[in-house]
Amino acid sequence: MNRIVIVFFVLLLCVGSASGNSADQKLALLESAVAGDQDAQFSLGEIYREESEEMGFIDRDIALLNKAVYWYEQAAQTGHQQSRYALLNIYNDPLVGSDPEWQSKWFLLAEKMAKEGDQTAQIKLAEYYRIKRYFENTDVEECIKQAVYWYSQVLKGMGPGQDIVYVNGIFTPKKITRSDIETEIADLDKLDPGIEEKKKKAKFLLENAIESGSLESVIKLGDIWSTGKDQNLPMAIKSYLYAAKKNNPEAQIKLARLRYQQAREMDDYCEAYFWAMAAAAGKNIAAQPLLLKIVEKLPQEHMAALEAEAKKGIKRLEK
Repeated sequence: MNRIVIVFFVLLLCVGSASGNSADQKLALLESAVAGDQDAQFSLGEIYREESEEMGFIDRDIALLNKAVYWYEQAAQTGHQQSRYALLNIYNDPLVGSDPEWQSKWFLLAEKMAKEGDQTAQIKLAEYYRIKRYFENTDVEECIKQAVYWYSQVLKGMGPGQDIVYVNGIFTPKKITRSDIETEIADLDKLDPGIEEKKKKAKFLLENAIESGSLESVIKLGDIWSTGKDQNLPMAIKSYLYAAKKNNPEAQIKLARLRYQQAREMDDYCEAYFWAMAAAAGKNIAAQPLLLKIVEKLPQEHMAALEAEAKKGIKRLEK
């Protein structure tokens, strides 16, 4: 280890600190932190953040907070999740004297984490776009679209039957329900100046695909609407359902998966089970693994009856 580097950081540790955290405690962490230990880097960040707030959360010491950010950033670079959450909270706090680059750093980090599937980042990004629409010289329609997209990604990432997601906050985790998110999406849709036109366009596209007689085109529309920035789950379900009723195994497995992912009640799991059974009858290789997951959610004492009813329904599809 480079002794000059250690000495430099020892000097940094000793300057500007009047906290209860002893120099010995910091020095004990320093060598590990400089060597790349994520937990040590995070711990140093926590120490400096706490020291920066000794005069109160509002009147924080920027010099100490910058030291906290430095160590959080070191840990975050190698994927330390708690450090990333700490940075999301600090970057987004416009303190007097703070680094002007923090806002751009916040957006890049939030977007990266959101794309990786982090629900905290997805909700924060959705809230960012929801608020941004009020700013001057802002594309309101694009902000609404982005907010709806990221809220929808949160819903997509919620497990079957999951109704609550806990979002990492400044002090404590914040509880957000599925209903909260659905309400936000509904409210934003009402504000979208082009929502009615989009609904008409989606309906037109589906009707044209059906009239063409091409189930492949119908399923492709379902694929477009089930994921991505043009996500429209009600239309995706309509598309898959139409092709599934025509006994198309690809549509059946996609509908079963979507119903399972969005399930909130037992009827939803029963419908997912039926379509997965139909896909299995059509020799779809993805059906059995999905069936195993769905069966776990169903009452075992009713499985024999459910299986019998599913087989009857499948025979009707085959006629």
